[in-house]
Amino acid sequence: MEWQKKIVYYMKKIIVVAIVIGLVTMFSFVLYSMGIRAENILMVYTFGILIIIMETKRYEFGIVSAFVMVALFNYFFTEPRFTLRVYDRNYLISFIIFLIVSVIVTSLTIKIQKQVQELEEAQRFTNIMYEVSSGYLHVSGLKQVAKYGIECLENIHQCRYIIFVNEGRKNKRIPYSNFEEQIPDEIMKAAEWSYKQSSVCGKGTSDYPCIDYYMMPIVSKGITFGVLAMENETQPVRNKEKQILDSIVSIIAMAMDRECANEAEQESKLASEREYLRNNLLRSISHDLRTPLAGITGSASFLMESYDEIDKDSRETLLKDITNDSIWLARMVDNLLNMTRIQEGKLKIHYEEEVVDDIVSEVNSRVQRRLGNRRLLIKTPAECLSVPMDGQLIIQVLVNLVENSIKHTNNDGIIHLEVEKIVIKEKRNAVYAKFAVEDDGTGIAKEIQERMFESFVTSDTEKGADCGRGMGLGLSIASEIVKVHNGMIGSYNNHSKGATVYFLIPMERGK
Repeated sequence: MEWQKKIVYYMKKIIVVAIVIGLVTMFSFVLYSMGIRAENILMVYTFGILIIIMETKRYEFGIVSAFVMVALFNYFFTEPRFTLRVYDRNYLISFIIFLIVSVIVTSLTIKIQKQVQELEEAQRFTNIMYEVSSGYLHVSGLKQVAKYGIECLENIHQCRYIIFVNEGRKNKRIPYSNFEEQIPDEIMKAAEWSYKQSSVCGKGTSDYPCIDYYMMPIVSKGITFGVLAMENETQPVRNKEKQILDSIVSIIAMAMDRECANEAEQESKLASEREYLRNNLLRSISHDLRTPLAGITGSASFLMESYDEIDKDSRETLLKDITNDSIWLARMVDNLLNMTRIQEGKLKIHYEEEVVDDIVSEVNSRVQRRLGNRRLLIKTPAECLSVPMDGQLIIQVLVNLVENSIKHTNNDGIIHLEVEKIVIKEKRNAVYAKFAVEDDGTGIAKEIQERMFESFVTSDTEKGADCGRGMGLGLSIASEIVKVHNGMIGSYNNHSKGATVYFLIPMERGK
């Protein structure tokens, strides 16, 4: 097959040479008929040599054409014409000079063409490397790095590529390719071997020579990040293409190195944040548990030691304090457990169609003991409103919001809990259930308004017996629960100079 291509190539070049010689000879006849001297006609043939060299880019065609043109010039334009005999010695000198000039011109032209070709190849190489490198500036993630690398390799040499990326956590090599067929087990084994040995294998090597792929490890700074598998076709890769392919593989390795470094940095940052949150949590727990536990211990001890000496009203007051402190501790533990599940991504949502009136009624019963002299006014739609949600989690959200209002409202204040159905035009007329808790307390301080749904954010304006007890987790947990319901949460200072905290839950699951 290869020799047939060579024959076609040389036949095309010979046809080009024949056409140029024929045109030059015809033009020389025109000049000769106009009385132009033979020496000047010889210059026309010199110009023909230049054209042949530029078109064929072959040294041998230039030399052979020079001899053919000397013979044609001698045959048609020197005396005696139409014969190859030379009577005038001056023509012999002209012929020799013509051949020498032709050889020199051919050599110089071929050299210049090679230099131009090398410059073009160098420029092409530079452009490709620049495009690949600049492209990787906008690519993030090992998966995207591999896919973009395959695209770049395809532009250089059309064949099948597979990039096996190391998945560090699972210690597996994940394949990414430019085709959809399943990758055979033998190729997977070869890629695994190439990765672990950090060595080439596949077709043309001594290891796994029977597979149709040539595999090379993707290495940067002595670390193997993956393996590139390139289908070894019958058409070999040219040296220039191989140089470009090797350079692209080096860029892929550096991009993977960068991504792994970024992932390590992110993991380090997350570990620092988790440590910071853990320390804050421990400080908050140790501080916030001390007061209710001390109250429970003191009240219980006093009751045990002086039960018969104190009156009934005092005993009921002490038992009520113990109950309130125990309820507060139980809810704090629930918040801590939910916060842990949220951070670990293990918070599960059990969707059911819940009647809003039942949810609100349960919230009302849970917060009654905490209200004191405050009033909780509830307003729900006249129609029976059913919303897909995890009822227990939404109850916790509402309890957290109401208790937050209790902390910031005077003992004779009023808290409103309102539920309504709304339509949001900006979201293609999506229907939501809106839950809002409104109070007439101190409102939201400007310094915490933008971050009030973050963990451990507390206000200095808390009122009543609960002042100083909060760890700043209630609103944060409420926000996360609403988000996993595909909802939205927000807040603002209302007309009563108090605060309104609301959240929206889609009336249709998945919206």
